[in-house]
Amino acid sequence: MRKHRIFTGLLALCTAVVLALGTGFAPASVVEAKKKAKKAVNYVSQLSTTDYAYEAEYGGYMMHYIIVTNNSKATLTVESNTTALGAGGAVLGAGSGSIDVIGPGQTSIIPEYYDSVSLDQVASFQTTLSAKPVKYYSDVLYGLVGQVSDLGDKVVLTVGNAGTDPAEYVEGYVLFFNNGSLVYADDQYFTDTDEELKPGATMSEQYDYYYDVPYDSVQFYLTGRHSTYTY
Repeated sequence: MRKHRIFTGLLALCTAVVLALGTGFAPASVVEAKKKAKKAVNYVSQLSTTDYAYEAEYGGYMMHYIIVTNNSKATLTVESNTTALGAGGAVLGAGSGSIDVIGPGQTSIIPEYYDSVSLDQVASFQTTLSAKPVKYYSDVLYGLVGQVSDLGDKVVLTVGNAGTDPAEYVEGYVLFFNNGSLVYADDQYFTDTDEELKPGATMSEQYDYYYDVPYDSVQFYLTGRHSTYTY
């Protein structure tokens, strides 16, 4: 009877070992380590940023622009959340924005709108960025080519699509500066009736400047995307 119990116990042990080896499952500690390694990629640390702000002469609003360069090897979507702080850290307002798609090595822009906030009262902007690999869209910035024609009291921005994919919702931002300070900005869409700038196509838009303070330089930035989602 005792031999039978020993044999039965050994048989159960061998069966358990065979089943464990046959499943191919990694130990829980290995699975957890892999999950942590996957989450460990910090894309925000691989972004470089510059920001500018101006207060509109009319309308009672302020705009804050974050210029983002993607130094990672991934195509990302980037979001911002910013608090405008006054002297002593007093909260004056909050804004947020996003870039749908920004490819490796590309630079784009996040606009943030603030209602009833005076730039003169802002001591600093406290911004938190989040970034992750994008789904369902691909980068088109690599193929978008822009050229500015400065006409003194206005500029004309010409944008062409030298890429291979239709660029959706292409938007061009022109920032006007005086002695390094942002004094005005405007944006226009560069799309056809399909909301696209197709490969080989070129469009131009005019940006008028009405402010009393003259501008001495301009910068432009583009946004856009290409949908890869299939229904």
